[in-house]
Amino acid sequence: MESPGCGTTPRLRERCHSTRPRNGKEPGADTRGLPNALPRSPHGWRTGYPRVSKPGTDPDNGLATIEAVFLAYRILGRPTDGLLDQYRWAEEFLRLNPLSG
Repeated sequence: MESPGCGTTPRLRERCHSTRPRNGKEPGADTRGLPNALPRSPHGWRTGYPRVSKPGTDPDNGLATIEAVFLAYRILGRPTDGLLDQYRWAEEFLRLNPLSG
C-alpha cells in the first residue's frame, strides 16, 4: 500500500520513495539558521542497541532515538531520571558510555 501523499505519476512515486533529500543537501545537514547545531549524532558515543546490517551500511556513531534524547537532556543539564527505565538496552548503553555526574 502506498504511503499517504504518494502520487500516481512516475515522478511523484519516485519523489515519495526516493532516498535523496528534497533540498539537495546531505540528510541531516539543514541547521536552519543554527550554525552551532550538530546535524548528526555526536561522535564518541556508542549505542547499546544490537545493530546488524548485512550490507554493512550502519554508521559507527548512530544512536537509538531514546539514547540521543537521553544525551541531549544530559548536555542541556536537564534531569534524566526515568528516561531509560523502559529501554531494553539501557544497561549496555550506560556500560559503553560511562557518564560522570
